[in-house]
Amino acid sequence: MEEVALPGFLQTGKTLCVSNMQGDMLLQVTETSARLLDLTTPSLPSSLLSEWVSAQGSRVTVAAANSSQVVLGLTGGEVVYLELNTSQKTLEEKSRTRLEHEVSCLSVHPLQQQPQQQQSEQSELREAGGEDGMKVEGNAETAAAPSSASLVAVGMWTDMSVRLLSLPTLEGRHRCELGGDTQARSVLLTTFQDDHHYLLVGLGDGQLASYPLAFTG
Repeated sequence: MEEVALPGFLQTGKTLCVSNMQGDMLLQVTETSARLLDLTTPSLPSSLLSEWVSAQGSRVTVAAANSSQVVLGLTGGEVVYLELNTSQKTLEEKSRTRLEHEVSCLSVHPLQQQPQQQQSEQSELREAGGEDGMKVEGNAETAAAPSSASLVAVGMWTDMSVRLLSLPTLEGRHRCELGGDTQARSVLLTTFQDDHHYLLVGLGDGQLASYPLAFTG
């Protein structure tokens, strides 16, 4: 194993996120931009295909991505959603919203659905072990490509909560209160055993909280 330099990949400054994208492309997110690189032409002086740049005075503090979607948390509590246009090989901003507090962590991991679940449904979020469900207004995952997510989890620094926002609109779906005085430091939307969906929250004190995400129609 040896270190190599990738043309177009910024070597200076802080890299917040790197992800493989559809169509042999690579994403690099820095504090000021989201850069889309072409992996099929490594011999060219620069393989930069597309770049989203933050506004002056605004800085990216956290980022998450899958193979076709990117979510950025900016200073001031702003959240920006980008989508990959595979035919044009560009990153396109689809929506943005501003929350009350700074963002601590993000997850845009797609939830895997069984065919019978891939319909417009109502969903609810229940705390692990709890008897009462908390409804999340809006539609659940639809029959989109497996690489596409319809939810993003957003951890907050100040109010000890995790928000679920819809994609592509970034409309609020649910606010999960963590309790205590420890913020979420990492979050993950994931699926166990095909149809058991969870929101996993890593807390600043080392604890892991899990919240089953159930879809009912």
